[in-house]
Amino acid sequence: MLYLLAPGSLMRLFAKGPAAGELLEVGTVLLALSAAWQLFDAVGMSTSEVLRATGDTAWTLGARVMLAWLVFTPAAFITVRQLQGGHVAAMACVAGYLALLAMLLVWRFRSGAWQSIDLIGIEAPLDTP
Repeated sequence: MLYLLAPGSLMRLFAKGPAAGELLEVGTVLLALSAAWQLFDAVGMSTSEVLRATGDTAWTLGARVMLAWLVFTPAAFITVRQLQGGHVAAMACVAGYLALLAMLLVWRFRSGAWQSIDLIGIEAPLDTP
């Protein structure tokens, strides 16, 4: 809550020296934006760990890799480099990536696909008579 409600006060603790003004300006915005993605990150990490604990490891890895390379990387490149969005655009891309990942992982959990994974070898191997 402090990141969202008092980012400037927190940044002043670290803004010392000749670049203090610039650090305070940029850091205050980034700290406030980080409050937005922390909720998405918490949901994504928790759901990912639940799925991984049920044996759904390949799917969670695939979701992270695909979103990172097919959504986050191009979006960050376009918004920061080509549209000159700077640090705010970069953080918005991080928040967007984490929001999409959280939604995708929650969808996977709710689908129940993880319930069919055989973790303890109850099902007989396919090559036995």
